[in-house]
Amino acid sequence: MKINHRVTLSVDERIANAFFKIGLVLNVGFTTFDIDEQDERWPAVSVLIESFKGVDIVASSFEKEELNSAHYLEMIPDWHHGYPEPSDDASYKDKTYDMSNCCQLCNTGYVQNNPFRMRKNPGWGQRSILQLNWIFGDYFVQPDVWHSVFSPFGINRIEVVSNKTLNALTDILQLEISNRVAVRMTEENKYEVCLKCGAKKYLPHSRGFFPPVDLETDTPIFKTEQWFGSGGSAWQAVIVSAALYRAIVDSGIRGVRFKPLANAVV
Repeated sequence: MKINHRVTLSVDERIANAFFKIGLVLNVGFTTFDIDEQDERWPAVSVLIESFKGVDIVASSFEKEELNSAHYLEMIPDWHHGYPEPSDDASYKDKTYDMSNCCQLCNTGYVQNNPFRMRKNPGWGQRSILQLNWIFGDYFVQPDVWHSVFSPFGINRIEVVSNKTLNALTDILQLEISNRVAVRMTEENKYEVCLKCGAKKYLPHSRGFFPPVDLETDTPIFKTEQWFGSGGSAWQAVIVSAALYRAIVDSGIRGVRFKPLANAVV
């Protein structure tokens, strides 16, 4: 596993000289560079990032052995495409979810009770699985992918309908993910507490292995009981079993990547 940092900052001559002294050449101006924590320059770079108030986006990458030996893995989107409709006034929420237990401040507690609406079938290109913009806890696939990869695991699908006609769209299905399983969060996992409802919402997980599940389950795909997000954004992370991960990878479909859970790596 590697911990990677994508750093963005506005560089002047003074800042450029400071980085040059530790062996990193930066152009003057608005600059972005990548560095991982195995780089011998990282300790000094981290000090300069904080000193010069750079924006540091952390991500993790994993070896094939870590992915292939994991019992469970978080499924992460490689892209977002399209919008839930109606999108112009955010009324898709009331048309897609039961919002009776949803906090209007932190947005935790919504429950889907109707199909998602879209304007039209998506332009898939070379990909076959996606997340909609604004929707971070659900996945959508091409019908033949559902049939060949997900249906054999007993995973049901939900139709996606046209916002205009309410007829089912022909080239997209939503994966039905009904089960919830708790993961074991620690003090390292930072969270916000909603000032209105008191709900705990963990900041998006980016560093290292995803937290482990509390109890083993035979379910091939499930969501966490915990909510993730920040501000008004809230979702439950999607976890897949090793067998489903292997089926997705072996099928060659594109659109997602994976992060092993901490207690599930040999």
